[in-house]
Amino acid sequence: MSGPVQQSPQQPEAYQYQGPQQGGMMPPKLPKGFAVASLVLGIIGLVFSLTPIGIGIGLICDILGIIFGGVGISKAKRGQASGKGMAMAGLICAIIGIFIVVMWIIALASDPMLFQRLYNYD
Repeated sequence: MSGPVQQSPQQPEAYQYQGPQQGGMMPPKLPKGFAVASLVLGIIGLVFSLTPIGIGIGLICDILGIIFGGVGISKAKRGQASGKGMAMAGLICAIIGIFIVVMWIIALASDPMLFQRLYNYD
């Protein structure tokens, strides 16, 4: 007479290896265009604002970097986009660039000959 068949103890279902999932869909990637634009424009504006010749281009890039950074951060907070860190970095670079442009404008307004002395190669 044979006794009951003993089954090997199995792990609870939560611990069983289920293998790779077939047919699973990846969640859609959120756009981060405003964040990238803010970072690029913030860096370009910061670089151009370091020289008195580039303060016009620097000022335009910094203003656009601030606008795009604000839009990128607000979209990231609402969950419509990703890249909040990039947008924040672009915003910070653009604010620093605006500060440098303002310092150049104050320096050039207080001493009109400063520009000529900076670029006088004689």
